[in-house]
Amino acid sequence: MGCIRTVTPSDEEIEELGKELLAWVHYEDLTEEEKEKAPKRFRFPQWYSEEKNILRNSWKALVKTKIFRPYYEQAQSVMANRCVDGTLKEGFGHRYLRLYDREIVEEENSLLKLKAELARKEEEIKAKTLADLAKEAKEGKLSQE
Repeated sequence: MGCIRTVTPSDEEIEELGKELLAWVHYEDLTEEEKEKAPKRFRFPQWYSEEKNILRNSWKALVKTKIFRPYYEQAQSVMANRCVDGTLKEGFGHRYLRLYDREIVEEENSLLKLKAELARKEEEIKAKTLADLAKEAKEGKLSQE
């Protein structure tokens, strides 16, 4: 394990880190024999923290750079494919997708918002119906049928 990175890398170093990330995601740094024994690679901290000794705040800044971002998004896509192709167990796969796939997050959030709105409207209708029934009962307009 090396020292924690404390200096901002140059543009060339950022591009090299991006290439290294993609190589890591594709297991290009391992022989075929090592690939079979290697733990599944599906979390970025496995690379930036354990392999590169990059602190989380530095990682977050790196991901925002124009140079590194395309590599990061490609790596995300590769990792997301592992979630849907059965490489990872369903629970882990869904959790990963929820964390890293914006489209899924937006869709799930939209559905949750819609369900909450429907539940709110349903409660309004129930409350209105109960109020109407109570009013009719007071006015003697209710009859048992």
